[in-house]
Amino acid sequence: MSYGSVLVCVEIKFQAPHAIDAMALLDGLHTGLGRARDLPAMDKALIGKSSSDPRCTFAVAGTAIKLQSSTKKSTLTPTWKETFEVPLPKGPPETKWELVVDVEDWDRVSAADFIGRATVELDLLADQVIVKGWYPLRAKDGGEAQGEVYLVLQWRRNGAMAFQPFEDETEYAAKEPNELRIAAVSALGLAVADKNLLSAGGSSDPYLSFKLEGSTLKPFKTAVKKKSLDPVWHEQFARSITPGKESMKLVCTCEDWDEVSGSDFMGQFSVELRA
Repeated sequence: MSYGSVLVCVEIKFQAPHAIDAMALLDGLHTGLGRARDLPAMDKALIGKSSSDPRCTFAVAGTAIKLQSSTKKSTLTPTWKETFEVPLPKGPPETKWELVVDVEDWDRVSAADFIGRATVELDLLADQVIVKGWYPLRAKDGGEAQGEVYLVLQWRRNGAMAFQPFEDETEYAAKEPNELRIAAVSALGLAVADKNLLSAGGSSDPYLSFKLEGSTLKPFKTAVKKKSLDPVWHEQFARSITPGKESMKLVCTCEDWDEVSGSDFMGQFSVELRA
């Protein structure tokens, strides 16, 4: 079974000689954590008022994105005023990203206690529009929980994360294609290939390799991204080709690099190329 998705741009066209210019295309998920209210008291006091030490964790289902706020001590109405931004492309049309916000009670000795969860379907957010409001907390099974959290969300184009390949002149668009161009952008939610020895979880060292079946073109590959399940490559490749009557197939393979043993297969897809 394979996990994750890879974002790759492919173009076959006539190309006059020129330097390849790498530019940007990645959307950034901008999250603002305001405050929470009506939280339950998780730390029962023998004398005085009971309270909690709340913090929030953020995750995007289907990715390895995990963020955490600071902890606010002894309060049921914490105020954070913290912001987070992570690269998150929209992905294929069938991709349904969901932001999961867990409110927890921090504990110095034991693991944090779950207070409640808010979920937000990100495909409901329009590009560049700021959405803000109170989100009621739910139990892990979807039942009611006590409290609400105030969030400010925006899925926006972030110039600092930009990578927009193939934005050059169209002067030769009507001519016979003679160049294959590929942009390796990013991947999300890849499988864990290197498991931790002493704890749960792990990571991978992924890279992409490309092979053009039906041609004499030698295979080529991206750089290895160490310890990442959501790697970002932002690499461009250009290869001279002469399309024939038969179609060619581009095969992209994602592998986990290993310094000692051979690379481990993580997944593969192919694209039929027609001029």
